[in-house]
Amino acid sequence: RNHLVRMAQLSRWLDSERLDASALSGKVVERFLASRRAAGYRSWLSLRAFLPLLDHLRKLGVAPSDPAPVAATPMEVLMERYATFLLEERGLQPSSAVDYVRDAKAFLAGLPSPDGGPDLGGLSGSDVVGYVRRQCAGGTVGHARRTTVRLRALLRFLFIDAAVDTPLAELVPSVANRRDDWSPKAIGRSDAARLLRSCDRRTAVGRRDFAVLTVLSRLGLRAGEVAGMRLEDIDWRAGQVVI
Repeated sequence: RNHLVRMAQLSRWLDSERLDASALSGKVVERFLASRRAAGYRSWLSLRAFLPLLDHLRKLGVAPSDPAPVAATPMEVLMERYATFLLEERGLQPSSAVDYVRDAKAFLAGLPSPDGGPDLGGLSGSDVVGYVRRQCAGGTVGHARRTTVRLRALLRFLFIDAAVDTPLAELVPSVANRRDDWSPKAIGRSDAARLLRSCDRRTAVGRRDFAVLTVLSRLGLRAGEVAGMRLEDIDWRAGQVVI
């Protein structure tokens, strides 16, 4: 419904300007948006809001396609290659690639740019860690995760693209997720075997410890379930344990 209302407003504006859909280039839509701002509208004031309508009219062949912008500066050329890498090599959706490129520009903008492009030759681990600390200070866990994931993607691309000669992605700090801190961490088979061998089975306590550890490691029971187990819970002939 909202899109239909905006389409009607755009249609009336085109009539007032003596234009039709064949004139709906990006620049013409910007003129329409400027008229909306002048009229006091406070919503639907960006070109992005009208992209669904423009895409539909372009697919029908009644609105012209805007020429693709040509990268001019070293930064634009680098970001164009990065966007291609995200879309073709990593399979990101276009909307996600836009977010990745935006964050990449924010990171690279903080580097020296003597020739109009970022000076990647002096990029170091301290630059990476310092950027993460500044961006994540006081933010949420989700924001920190997005920042680090996107920064790793950029640094991997820069290494693959030979823009840097050091794989700096490994230096991006990890983000702790407190929601997962409760999850038990499994130990390896060799560690479990060493733990079982440490029980002195010549003593009653050692045999008890060996039995508890064996049940924990082989059956995956919780500690409380093992602590509450009684002899009558074990069917020795059938080899079954009642929990």
